[in-house]
Amino acid sequence: MNNNSNASNSNRSGDEGGGRNGRPQTLLFMVIAALIMMMVMSYMTKVFSGKNSEREITYDQFVHLLDHHYVSAVTMQEDKLSVKPKKNEKDPDLLQNKEKGTLTERQKKLLDLKEQINKGELKGLVTGVAEDETTLTGRCLKEGIQVQRKVPDSSSAILNFFAVYVLPILLMWGLLTLLFRRMGKNSPFSVGRSNAKVYVQKETGVTFKDVAGEDEAKESLAEVVDFLHNPGKYGKIGAKLPKG
Repeated sequence: MNNNSNASNSNRSGDEGGGRNGRPQTLLFMVIAALIMMMVMSYMTKVFSGKNSEREITYDQFVHLLDHHYVSAVTMQEDKLSVKPKKNEKDPDLLQNKEKGTLTERQKKLLDLKEQINKGELKGLVTGVAEDETTLTGRCLKEGIQVQRKVPDSSSAILNFFAVYVLPILLMWGLLTLLFRRMGKNSPFSVGRSNAKVYVQKETGVTFKDVAGEDEAKESLAEVVDFLHNPGKYGKIGAKLPKG
């Protein structure tokens, strides 16, 4: 009996020790999973929103680039213009002002913008719409630039919504499910469920019918009953009622 108790205590202490040792690993796994999810969501947002390849500029900067032949194509959307830049020689006036050190803040920003375009660092530009479509189209055609209008695609919008919002949630759910399985739980919703185990004693297979016919047991029981009814009879031969 003592050996079984000691073995049970040993197993229990071993399980508790294993649980304590597994907690740092679980915490590390949670941190890594959170970082991965943040990276995936950030990447998905940039890819499908176009922020990874387009730089936002002001409308006057767009007009200046257009007038100085730094624009190769313009695509009109509902609330913005997507501009495809092209390399060109730097503005001589700006170069002269740069050598003299008389550049204004606006001219410095334009010069930096042109230098980045000429180096191939900017693949796309985006700006808001500040003119009506007729004026903008006429301005672009004057410089030999063809203006295109992008037709909204409902399927593309649904795909973007799924990739930016639904897919990260599904990935997070999968990681949480894997995490809870490592912690010994079935799913994230099983946090409040009891982990108590029910132990049922193994049946011996021996019934009352198997022992009911024992003559010796019957005789002993009859003697006890007779002793309780006639204690004086047994007291003469020195028999006493046991205490308790």
